[in-house]
Amino acid sequence: NSQPQSWNDIKEIFHDGAEEETLRALERSIEKDSLIHVIRNGFEVSDVHIDCYYKKPISSNNLDAQQEYEINKLSVIRQLQFQESSTKAVDLGFFLNRLPVATAEIKNYSYSKEEL
Repeated sequence: NSQPQSWNDIKEIFHDGAEEETLRALERSIEKDSLIHVIRNGFEVSDVHIDCYYKKPISSNNLDAQQEYEINKLSVIRQLQFQESSTKAVDLGFFLNRLPVATAEIKNYSYSKEEL
């Protein structure tokens, strides 16, 4: 957990329902503002602020900001199934700190030697 104090505050308010309420708040924020807005600005869970990523610091002199930035995780998932009741999948899904940010389809193209 990159934000232990915020998470402890949320758990203190919602107890066993903390994770579910956090996901609900995230969903409401995305619906209200947009995913990119929420990623850039974070969101609130009962007045507790949650950051979705940490910006790269301008200077490497700020060690706390550098450590926060290094916590960010970019992940790629191959053959990402996007419907539980279907086998439909996109070739690649890109995630920033577990939030989906992009998808990609990979195509095979055939070229003749003359076209290269």
